Amino acid sequence: MAERPGIAINELRRVARLPWGTFSYHFDRLREAGLVEARASGHRKLVFLPDACDEELLTVAPLKHPTARRIAEAIRARPGIGIPDLLDETRASPRALYYHVRQLRQAGFVLSASRRRHVGLRASDSLVAALERMNANER
Repeated sequence: MAERPGIAINELRRVARLPWGTFSYHFDRLREAGLVEARASGHRKLVFLPDACDEELLTVAPLKHPTARRIAEAIRARPGIGIPDLLDETRASPRALYYHVRQLRQAGFVLSASRRRHVGLRASDSLVAALERMNANER
């Protein structure tokens, strides 16, 4: 966890290779002992070591999922892109695509030409900055 602060609780359970019941029991014991903390980001729960929770990590949480990241990169690369082109480019399922686009819009990372529909999608300045920071951290 030290090398991956802000890991999603689902991903941590997968990495630990534990069934939900066992994982939940032990995670609760670690939290009660103050050895880990969990913070909500949207409806995802992110896990941190104590005092390692950085507000910047919480702001980029919607970009942590690989599919969300691919969608964000595609929108940044092609301003004005629509859902059909995003489906072709990212190879995401329609359900996952709509979910992640909605999350990215709610986070203020993606702007749309319409208030209600996902048309004319373009990256906000905060998305461009977040992707550049994430790409720089990966090098």
